[in-house]
Amino acid sequence: MNPDESKQDVFETPVDQKKEARRIRLLENLKKGRETALANRKKKALYNKLQREEKNDAMDMLIKDKLNKKTSLQDENQKLKDQLLAMQQPKPTKEPAEPIKVTPPKPAEIRAPAEIRAPAENREPAEISAPAENRVVFEPKRVMNVFNRAPW
Repeated sequence: MNPDESKQDVFETPVDQKKEARRIRLLENLKKGRETALANRKKKALYNKLQREEKNDAMDMLIKDKLNKKTSLQDENQKLKDQLLAMQQPKPTKEPAEPIKVTPPKPAEIRAPAEIRAPAENREPAEISAPAENRVVFEPKRVMNVFNRAPW
């Protein structure tokens, strides 16, 4: 043993031992706190990274949908242009169709002249009836109330 060490042992008091124990305990707590803080920072960084990736994926999907829609519109426009060109091109002329042959009516089908038909006095008058919605009804009250004001 060194004489200097024995002097230090002699001069150490129980208060110094308490201070040293407290110091060691604080250092251990500090080490634990640093490890916990590092783990929390890594966890938060990973969470933020995942959030950014999700946002980027959502933006990519929107862009992809927009481009797909744009290409579909371009395809549709091209189809319409092709249809217009087809309509503008002259159509091949068809040969004129043969005229329809008209056959004269047979003698039995010919109607009798007006003198032979029954005179108008002997005929019964035909009844003319219009559907209900086409009938004209003259009621002064209705005429006045059509516009909710007096007719004059």
